Amino acid sequence: MLKRLSQRGYGLFEITALDEAAGTAAVTVRHSAYALAYGQVGRPVCYMFEGSFGGAMRFVMEQAGWAGEPICREVACAAHGASECRFELRCEPV
Repeated sequence: MLKRLSQRGYGLFEITALDEAAGTAAVTVRHSAYALAYGQVGRPVCYMFEGSFGGAMRFVMEQAGWAGEPICREVACAAHGASECRFELRCEPV
């Protein structure tokens, strides 16, 4: 999924951490199309990726046999002054 998003020009996506046992992950987006389009607006603008990353995390965790509710949040955004956009994911047990 991340490779396809990168190929379609949304940015360069990379999974920078994945711990199935803990139910956590991190994704970095360099050259986000949204951050580039907005420019320096002083606020995060790449939050629209959160749903996609949460859905992907749900799939990964289900394949690992762990049920839970994935939560994704944008912790850094290039449009807010960061060098890249970063997302943290965690899976809350149900």
